[in-house]
Amino acid sequence: MKLNLRKLQYLLALSEEGHFSRAAARLGVSQPAFSRAIAQLEQDCGLRLFDRNRSGATLTAAGVDLVGSARQILGRVAAIEHDLLLQSRGEAGRVRVGAGPLAFSYLMPDLLTESATRWPSLRIAASMQTTPDLIAALLDGTLDFCICAANSFSFPPTLAIETICHMQLGLFVRREHPLADRPEPSSWEDLRIFPRAGGRTGRLEENGASPPALFLEQTIDCDDFGVLRRIMLQSDTIWLTGASLLRDELAAGTVREILTDYSGDLPLAEMVLVTFRARAHS
Repeated sequence: MKLNLRKLQYLLALSEEGHFSRAAARLGVSQPAFSRAIAQLEQDCGLRLFDRNRSGATLTAAGVDLVGSARQILGRVAAIEHDLLLQSRGEAGRVRVGAGPLAFSYLMPDLLTESATRWPSLRIAASMQTTPDLIAALLDGTLDFCICAANSFSFPPTLAIETICHMQLGLFVRREHPLADRPEPSSWEDLRIFPRAGGRTGRLEENGASPPALFLEQTIDCDDFGVLRRIMLQSDTIWLTGASLLRDELAAGTVREILTDYSGDLPLAEMVLVTFRARAHS
């Protein structure tokens, strides 16, 4: 016995219309062809599925059972087709994205908010990892794409790199900090007596970058920017980060940017979108 979706559609149409001509018209086929298809279905099943009479057709007990299963199957097929349509429009499916600490803190909140608003059925798995871990996950297929700082890693040629934005790093302190609002730039001697925090920088050195001495002599290395924000706001810690991450605090006056002898040497973070060239995009 060979059941297929077309036969199940015929079965369901006749069970709902209760009349061969109406069911055939509903499916856009001739009444004789429709009647032959129902007869063939009954022959394949070895069961009478409909009782015929002058007024039309009525399901038998066996027909009722088969219709119940047919509804589930056709409903599932319709759901799959609908999901595929949404995926083709970019409105559904699954996306696995990773980002480095700076990109995650700066870009991910707006990206996820926008996605939840525009594509509520889209399933997104977002993770924050170091750049080497992101690249490894991208190469082995664990991630669809990632966002990270281009100046923190040497990317293999199998990856496609697209610049998203640039972020100038600066030194930030809470309003009550002793160095806040000083008219003249602070020297290294002024800074070294305070804790200095930022993201981990070891890979910058490994890749031949030359960040300023202050950047290499942090007292707190942490990739959780929420933690770093809290440390800065509740202590005299100096935070090396981008002004874009602190726009609300800067606008409210609770955070100040301090100028130093090193300000001109602070690195410019280039945020990039990284994809695998040989893989079809979700």
